[in-house]
Amino acid sequence: MRELVLGFTVLSLIAAGEAQPVAAQNGALDQQPTVSRMPWGDPDLEGLWDYATSTPLQRPQKYAGRERLTEEEAADENLAWSTFATSERRSELSPRFDLSLNFNQFWWNLGTSIGRTSLITDPAHGRLPPRTSNRQDYEATPEAKWLQTVGWGLAPADGPEHYGLNARCIVERRVPITPSSDNNHVQILQTPGYVVILQEKIHDFRIIPVTNQPDVAHQVRQWLGVSRGRWEEDTLVVETRNLRAQENYSSWGMDRRIVERFTRRGEGAVDYSFTVTDLSVWTRPWGALVPWRAADGPIFEYACHEGNYSMPLMLKGARAVDARP
Repeated sequence: MRELVLGFTVLSLIAAGEAQPVAAQNGALDQQPTVSRMPWGDPDLEGLWDYATSTPLQRPQKYAGRERLTEEEAADENLAWSTFATSERRSELSPRFDLSLNFNQFWWNLGTSIGRTSLITDPAHGRLPPRTSNRQDYEATPEAKWLQTVGWGLAPADGPEHYGLNARCIVERRVPITPSSDNNHVQILQTPGYVVILQEKIHDFRIIPVTNQPDVAHQVRQWLGVSRGRWEEDTLVVETRNLRAQENYSSWGMDRRIVERFTRRGEGAVDYSFTVTDLSVWTRPWGALVPWRAADGPIFEYACHEGNYSMPLMLKGARAVDARP
């Protein structure tokens, strides 16, 4: 697998010119292990990494004012999340994923609690900042509400372009990298001057230069944005801009700026954190921490809809709804 991906990486560059215990994860930022390095001297981030976790992005109201869970609470959260795919608690935990039997048990990649009440670390209350007044006004419009429901396949669409990017097999995992219920894996590969991040769900490659590169014009937009990396001591810092207008991940704005930080913590862990800035959507920047742990390979191919047969079926259903008296 590594050889195949490296081959793809080289061609692309030419064309373009097991989980740690909660206590160990909690203390990872204070550890200073010896950093292994690539033959050319950069810190070694290569490997297959699993970032699945039951810890939610935002802090639930029941844990308001609390940064950490007790061991008993973490065990309860893990139990609730482990029953996600098989019980009525799925709709309680996340109504958006209430898709009975869309996967069998083999495919779920649910993870466990990292001991925190939220992945968001800034603001300190563990929740997204307030939205701007302009954004709130827009999201209250019929157009915005319709686009949101169509994007999740919850309303009839006029055409395929109205469905979400994942339903269209264009892109699934956005920037920044946040956990879901399945396929929570990335593979990192490095060459001198480049870092490659593969997220196999819909085959998303990010080829990130870590050498001086010219800025890309504001008008040039890509599904995963334009990323530029640099090393700050032993931490890889990646800044991403220039996302496409249709890449409205969870109603985020197209002009958001994401700064990701990757720090290797020994053989089995990477600290991954990010900060998102988009003052057209939120009143202030916000940030989160997602610990990664080493995973066994290989990565299996994710073939989306195996020809995307669901697209014509969804559109046929939409036209049937239109035809109702």
